[in-house]
Amino acid sequence: MKKKRILFFLPFINFGGAEKVTLLLADKLSTKKYDKYLIILNNSKNYKIEYDNFKIIDLKKLRLRNSIFSIIRSINSIKPDIIFSSIGYINIFIILCRYFCFHKYKIMIREANLPSISLGNNKNTELFKYLYKFLYPKADKILVSSKTMKNDLIENFHISSKNIFILNNPVDCNKILSKIDNSKSSKRKKIELVACGRLTYQKGFDRLINWAEQFNISYNLKIIGDGEEKSKLENIIKEKKLKSNIYLMGNIKNPYQDIFDADAFLLSSRWEGMPNVVLEAMVCGTKIIASEEIKQLNEFKTLIDKKFLNIANGQNDFINQVNNLEKNNYLNKSNHLPLNFDINQVSFIFEKIIKDL
Repeated sequence: MKKKRILFFLPFINFGGAEKVTLLLADKLSTKKYDKYLIILNNSKNYKIEYDNFKIIDLKKLRLRNSIFSIIRSINSIKPDIIFSSIGYINIFIILCRYFCFHKYKIMIREANLPSISLGNNKNTELFKYLYKFLYPKADKILVSSKTMKNDLIENFHISSKNIFILNNPVDCNKILSKIDNSKSSKRKKIELVACGRLTYQKGFDRLINWAEQFNISYNLKIIGDGEEKSKLENIIKEKKLKSNIYLMGNIKNPYQDIFDADAFLLSSRWEGMPNVVLEAMVCGTKIIASEEIKQLNEFKTLIDKKFLNIANGQNDFINQVNNLEKNNYLNKSNHLPLNFDINQVSFIFEKIIKDL
């Protein structure tokens, strides 16, 4: 049987949620059934990609608009049967490319955020809402990570439900657990808190620091990640006189140990799709306190202990939940992630969806 060619598309490698999902799905897809390619606009920071069972094409372009002809040439050269993308503006571009390529291909796009909220925070809100409504229905299949997101696309962007498929975010549980050392002493003087993500407005670390001013417990808060708001966050920490409590850790090689060691994982995002960091915190067995906007996490309420996953009812409730934390014996932690999020189960479903294209 002739193998299908599938082309995955990422703008950059910075290991955000959409990038992690794309790379995991690409890695696990059967090499016996598929020839796999990955196009990257630019990997100028030379991030190492751990997976080597697909061909990587680095276009060495800084902007999408400067790479249009290179992308079209690559598509016509590779002649993929399917193109997969997982970032909104790239999804739109891939659909538009179909009209300029000699080679015809199927399009599978994945929506990484809750579009009615994420597009509302885009400087070209009305344009992107129009493009979503006009172009997204032209994709052959649309993947989403929650019922909340599926309903959002149907109700607010008038996309037919028959083209939308729920695919859980894949998590490589074995890899995460292999990076955790649970043999340490559990004696600590302070409550240990951790948050993780790119330092952007979306992730809400600015408001997390402001909320931390009202924490009345003895605590340390590690914020793992890097991004454009680093200087702003440093200034807020200095202004609030919280330098002895809050630490901007930058990108670290193994965030899972810090997440595992913490008494609670704090999610302060203003919007999300299905946050990978929360799924990873579940694998680490760490209690989660999430901001009220991430209502799609309610879908876990029937799957895991409600005391383990806490969605705050506003700012004051978030602060109160942190203030009521007690030190945990993290030697007794266990994986709380539902099995249907494990990469092996998700990749099996992903292949079934592709097979029908």
